[in-house]
Amino acid sequence: MLEHKHLLERVAHDFNKLVEQAENGAIASLMVEPVEGTSSCVVGYVFRDPSLPDPLQAGHNGSIKPASDAFDPNAWQSFYRVGLYAAERNDQGKVVDWATRAPPDGSMQAQAYWVPDECQLMDCERRAALFAHGFFVRNPIDGMLTVVLDAHVPGASNPQPSFRQWIDAADYLESATRGLPPLKELAPERQHQAKVRAGRDIARGVLPDYNEWLAGKTYRVRLLQVEISPKNQTTEREIEVSQGYYGLDEPLRGLAHSVRRVSHELSQGSDEAAELSDEPGASSDLRASHEAVEPRASDGLTAD
Repeated sequence: MLEHKHLLERVAHDFNKLVEQAENGAIASLMVEPVEGTSSCVVGYVFRDPSLPDPLQAGHNGSIKPASDAFDPNAWQSFYRVGLYAAERNDQGKVVDWATRAPPDGSMQAQAYWVPDECQLMDCERRAALFAHGFFVRNPIDGMLTVVLDAHVPGASNPQPSFRQWIDAADYLESATRGLPPLKELAPERQHQAKVRAGRDIARGVLPDYNEWLAGKTYRVRLLQVEISPKNQTTEREIEVSQGYYGLDEPLRGLAHSVRRVSHELSQGSDEAAELSDEPGASSDLRASHEAVEPRASDGLTAD
C-alpha cells in the first residue's frame, strides 16, 4: 500500500493531461482520495461540458422571447411575462447575463422577455395567491430573503425576518397573511400586482441557470477508481459521471463528499460500490441542478 502523499504524487504523474486541463480551466477541480486497505484511490474532478442543453429548453422553465416579438396584452401569459435587461456582455457584445430589473435611472428598455410555459403558468397562478399581500426582497450581499408585507397587513410596520431558503420565506409570508381576503376577491389592480410579483419571482429562480449556460459555465463531475500495480503501473475505471450542473457552486460543494463516499464504499467492499462500478450513472450526491426549479433570486434583484 502507498501512503497518501505518494499515492497522490503517483496519480498526479499519470494524470498529466488532467492536471494540464485543470490549469487552463477545462477542469475546475481535481481531488484524489486513497481507498483504505488497498493500493488504489478514487479520483474525482469537475470538468466543463459545453454540450449541456439550454436549461429553458431542457425542462419546463418557460422561454426567452426577443422584445420585438408581439405579445397579446389580453393573454394570460402577459401577466407573468418579465422584462429582461442586459446585465453583462461578452467580448463579442453578446448578452451573457440577464437581470429582471431595469437600471435605476430607467434609461434601458427591455431587450427580451421571459414567458412561462403551460406548466409554469400553473405555478404562477399558485404563487400569485402567495404574493397577494406581500413579497420578498433579496439582499445581494448574503442572499437572504426578507419578507415585506403590504401596508394594510397587521404588523407590516414591524421588522420582518429574513430567510436563507425560499420555502421558509414563503411559509412565513403565508402565515403572516392568513385570514386576509384571497386573491380572487381583491381589486383588479391588486390582482395584477400579485401576478407581476409571481412572474418576476419565478423568472428570478430560472435565470441564474440560464445565465450560467449563456456564459458557458456548464459542468459535470466524473469519479474514477485508479489501481496501482506492484510495478507502479496504473489502470483506471470509471465509476460514475454526474448529470449536468449550471454554475460551479453545486459541483464543487459535492465533489469532496462524493469522492470520500465512494472511497469508503470501495474500502468496505460494499454491494453498492460494486453496482456503481458495473453500472455507471449519476449518484444521489451528483444531481442535475436544472431539474430542480426551486426559486432563487439572481444578483442585483433586490425588490418586488
